[in-house]
Amino acid sequence: MFKNILVPLDGSLLAECVLPHVVAMAQPLEAKVTLLNLCQPRHANEAAQPVNALNWRFRTAEADAYLEGISGRLGAAGLDVDSSRLEGKPAEQILAFARANGVDLIVLSSHGRSGLTGWNVSSTVQKIIARARVSLMIVRAYHPVTSELTHLTYSRVLCPLDCSQRAEHAVPLITMLARSHGVRSRTKNLA
Repeated sequence: MFKNILVPLDGSLLAECVLPHVVAMAQPLEAKVTLLNLCQPRHANEAAQPVNALNWRFRTAEADAYLEGISGRLGAAGLDVDSSRLEGKPAEQILAFARANGVDLIVLSSHGRSGLTGWNVSSTVQKIIARARVSLMIVRAYHPVTSELTHLTYSRVLCPLDCSQRAEHAVPLITMLARSHGVRSRTKNLA
């Protein structure tokens, strides 16, 4: 089961759509949640310019305050929460942090600060999907963000299986989530 959940947040409301799902997953698992924020230049062409030290200090202080606020909300929901702020390219830093800290699950929003695009997931999420060595949960960012974190319950959980041991590895987690959310069990063989 998952004991260490990583939640990368970029400060946008789109990224925060994962928070009710994090609560719904972490509470029954009694998992530790780590919030991660990456500070980087706002635009690609900013990287080639010198960094304004005062502006950078304000941005990192804002990021720390943001993480503290989200940590407080999740803590009030009964979760064990930690947070960290890093600097650098988001996908690479998220993956390195996950490897270095024994993360079992990364929970990501499909889109973040760059906004909704015609693609199903953002470029950062695409990079993480391609290179992650841990389980991922990607939440579609199309639903409005709610300030209420504890009222999300799953009424249906789909667990497609292909008769492989790798796919069946998810069954205990799905069973536990279904039970904790009151989902009735039904099986269907489509073969």
